[in-house]
Formats: sequence, structure tokens, C-alpha cells
Amino acid sequence: MPCASLARGIRQTPPHTSPMAFNDAINNSPCARKIVTSVNGVSVAAANQCPMHWVMANGQAAWVGAIVMEP
Repeated sequence: MPCASLARGIRQTPPHTSPMAFNDAINNSPCARKIVTSVNGVSVAAANQCPMHWVMANGQAAWVGAIVMEP
């Protein structure tokens, strides 16, 4: 399952617009990178977030222990 977070520069609340002109190389929405499935033995797959978006949502301090990503 790919990351479901919106790409950078796009509002999180409707309307999902960007102040920049759309450029597929940087505004690929959704993110679509591989997701993190567990952090320190706790399943986080339901969040559907890549490592960068997971850390942005939960903080760097929570990024500890064994990190498992989808294959």
C-alpha cells in the first residue's frame, strides 16, 4: 500500500490546492512511497504513511526500535 499523505505544498483541508504551479516531479500527490508497517513492534500500517510523513506526524522521538517497512 503506498503512502496516502498529500505531497508538499498542498493544503491538508479542502480545497486541496497548492500555491505553486503543479509540477508532477515535486507535487506528486499522493506521496505514494512505501509505508512503514511497524515501529518498535507496534503496528502503524493503518496510518498508510512513508517514513518521512510518519515522522512528521508523530515526531522523531517516536522513531525508535525496530522499524519495518512494506516489502
